[in-house]
Amino acid sequence: MMHSFRVLFLALVVGLLTACQEAPSQEAVVRPPTPPVPSAAAPAPTAPIPPAEPCPLPVYQLEELGKKVTDKSRLSSVAVKRWMKRYPRLPSWFSEYGDGQDLHVLDTLTCPAYTLVTMLYQHEDCCEDLYYVTYTPDRSALVGWQRVAQRGADGLWQAESHLRLDSNARLVVTHLADNQEDEGPAYYRDSVITRFELTPAGRWVRVRLDSTRTNRTRQEP
Repeated sequence: MMHSFRVLFLALVVGLLTACQEAPSQEAVVRPPTPPVPSAAAPAPTAPIPPAEPCPLPVYQLEELGKKVTDKSRLSSVAVKRWMKRYPRLPSWFSEYGDGQDLHVLDTLTCPAYTLVTMLYQHEDCCEDLYYVTYTPDRSALVGWQRVAQRGADGLWQAESHLRLDSNARLVVTHLADNQEDEGPAYYRDSVITRFELTPAGRWVRVRLDSTRTNRTRQEP
């Protein structure tokens, strides 16, 4: 009987071991991949801002302009001295402005990146000069200036300037100056053609297009 019990016990143990070895293993849980988190959309590229175009330069004719200015537009010597103190790079003769001289502000143009002021200077003894001056938009600093035209006579010298715009709206000035060495009929004429234009920042670009000198003789009346 004891022998039968041992045989039965061994058979039971072998059966349990065999059942454990043959039990199927648990399958691993497979999860779908986590989708990537979408990043913030990149801002669309902005188109470059084109540079501001310079203002067209005004055109005057000195012969007519001198007749239109009045005493009301004349700057006082106190105002010019104050102006010169604030902008010392203005023409040096501004500091000597006084009797016998007139300085008139003609126009003020407010442009995108600068302010343009045109002025007519008159001296009772000889001549008239046309100046174009540019400042920063708030007028805190002088950008530059040009004497673009001149007209007048003094002894054996006389001159005049003619202004026009070319096909690209640039200012072209033809300056004619006659000079004599004595009171005789012989004289020579200098003809200078100059182009003026402004950069978008209000800086001057001056180009001499032509320059000639010719000998002439005045016809006696």
